[in-house]
Amino acid sequence: MKGRIKNLKLLKESMKWTCVVTDQVTGAWAHHVKSIAAGGPDIKENLMPLIRTLHCQGKKSIHILGINYFADNYPGVRQWLDDNGWELDEADGKWKNYEIERMIRESSKTISR
Repeated sequence: MKGRIKNLKLLKESMKWTCVVTDQVTGAWAHHVKSIAAGGPDIKENLMPLIRTLHCQGKKSIHILGINYFADNYPGVRQWLDDNGWELDEADGKWKNYEIERMIRESSKTISR
């Protein structure tokens, strides 16, 4: 997506972060809470560290079960969301970070000029 904030160095660094569910340090994968397809930036507040199995492999991954399931069933996920400025919008049941939304709007304005 044009205008999306990309940070390959941070993505590589995120592999050393601690998984918010298992507390494992090795092999964490950065889950984009605001998806890449939706313009989600590569910034710490949008990159939730999860081990690979919970991120994208198997029937128990966040991509299969969804972020609401993870937030409801794994206290570390809920805490990470709270600590990184995410709020659950009760109207539509989606997690939102208004600072990230602002960044996406600003970057799309820059691109369209």
